[in-house]
Amino acid sequence: TLDILIQLEGSGRWPEDPTSIEKTRAMMAIELAESLRKSYAMPSIVSEESVDILFEGYAFRVHISAATGGAHVKATEEQLLERAAHAG
Repeated sequence: TLDILIQLEGSGRWPEDPTSIEKTRAMMAIELAESLRKSYAMPSIVSEESVDILFEGYAFRVHISAATGGAHVKATEEQLLERAAHAG
């Protein structure tokens, strides 16, 4: 699985409540999966943490991170860096 981190820019339009931020990120993940399915017939699996995309025998795990996500952003980045260190 190849991990991909999508870092969304901060904006005054982002909700302030952490629960609302998580729900917004989840909706973006669902929209990403649906768009890839409709446009390219790519199967995907959406979870609370990521979107797994299957393409031509490869698996990609997309993590969506918001600049206002605070601890979640840092935890996701640390997780990805740790995985990369073990893979290489």
